[in-house]
Amino acid sequence: MRLSCITGNLQLEQKADVLSRAFADYIKKSYLGYTQFMIAVDFAVGPSYSVVIAGDSEAEDTKKMFEKINSEYIPNIVLIYRPTDSYPPKIDGFSSFIEWFDKVNNKATSFVCINKTCKPPTNDPIKTIEYLSSNWNK
Repeated sequence: MRLSCITGNLQLEQKADVLSRAFADYIKKSYLGYTQFMIAVDFAVGPSYSVVIAGDSEAEDTKKMFEKINSEYIPNIVLIYRPTDSYPPKIDGFSSFIEWFDKVNNKATSFVCINKTCKPPTNDPIKTIEYLSSNWNK
């Protein structure tokens, strides 16, 4: 499930679904023995979050964006870093769908997507957390 989210490869999500169905009877009988499957089910049911941070590697604003996100407990998050100080970033070879995610106003920018629906990009770490927390209490 997470690899599908990182790469944008929907076939990986379909394979995860096939695996969960194939093991469903075993999981029902002994769910404690299949904790990683249960985590994948939780991720699939959602809400799940994808955050792409685009910014320069050593820039203070990029570091602050990561610090703010890492200071929160956010289950079901996939965090992808797209360094903007080298072109093309190597991550583009794995996650081609993020190749258009770039800094806005020449500042580190986060792109937050919840259940594959994206919010407007932001340069504000606090706004990033607000986007992410909008579904926590639902």
